[in-house]
Amino acid sequence: MKNIVGVKFRKEGKTYSFDAGDLPLLKHDRVVVDTEIGVVLGMVTTEVKPVPVIKLPEDLKKVMRKATAEDLKVRAEHELMERQAREYCVGRIRERHLLMKLIDVECLFDKSKVIFYFTAENRQNGQGAKHVA
Repeated sequence: MKNIVGVKFRKEGKTYSFDAGDLPLLKHDRVVVDTEIGVVLGMVTTEVKPVPVIKLPEDLKKVMRKATAEDLKVRAEHELMERQAREYCVGRIRERHLLMKLIDVECLFDKSKVIFYFTAENRQNGQGAKHVA
């Protein structure tokens, strides 16, 4: 058995399962997790529940730690950087008359990546895309 917890990264986003280990996590706790794209700050959205190992995905990642006051301060700094990156990108889109719409900007917790989410009508599969800088 492993202790599993649900974590969201965005208010409207999907809930992802993580191994809570022995951490005493509660709903609404802020946590730092390692994801496929890097280290991210998220919020616990479910109570910790024991799940048999056989029912878990192979690539299940662990919660690294509960967020500290310093982690929350860093996240606030990232939000400022995301707003500035958004303004810069929107300006470049307008300046170049690009047929795309910026949807969101996300700075990973460790600052290893800034991700720009956008949509563009001329995409072959009709879906938006993301560009990692």
